[in-house]
Amino acid sequence: MFRGQGGGMGRGGGRGMGRGRRWGQQPYMPPYQQPYRQTVPGVVKVAAPVDVPQGINSPISYVFARAPYFALVDVRGGKVVNVQVLPNQYAMGGGGVGIAVAQWLLSMGVTVVVGPPLGPKASALLQQAGVRMVPAQPGTPLGEALKTAGIA
Repeated sequence: MFRGQGGGMGRGGGRGMGRGRRWGQQPYMPPYQQPYRQTVPGVVKVAAPVDVPQGINSPISYVFARAPYFALVDVRGGKVVNVQVLPNQYAMGGGGVGIAVAQWLLSMGVTVVVGPPLGPKASALLQQAGVRMVPAQPGTPLGEALKTAGIA
């Protein structure tokens, strides 16, 4: 049986009987998000919401879940070894975006989040998973925020 998202008057009355993904099937994830989850011993994975994709010079965003980009930083021995800036696929989403972004970051193995204050649900989910949250002043370049937090 397929579960859809229609709201029509046809068969099923818009209650999920139309086309769509199969019940319990994982949603499609674009290829740019899949390869990042690599667990390397001694590497701390840091995520930060940023406004523009300028690598280590990207300014920290004023918002968390609706930031246009997320910088994913690998830090080993106090030194930045990799920076990847990805578009936030949830930036224009409806309600519950904070939880979706938190789950996305967890799926990539993030252990530290640097940025503005998080919403209560996203914060609770990340804390429950053992992710450390470090406040950072919005507008601060990512490299500077990492140094201020004592990460890199």
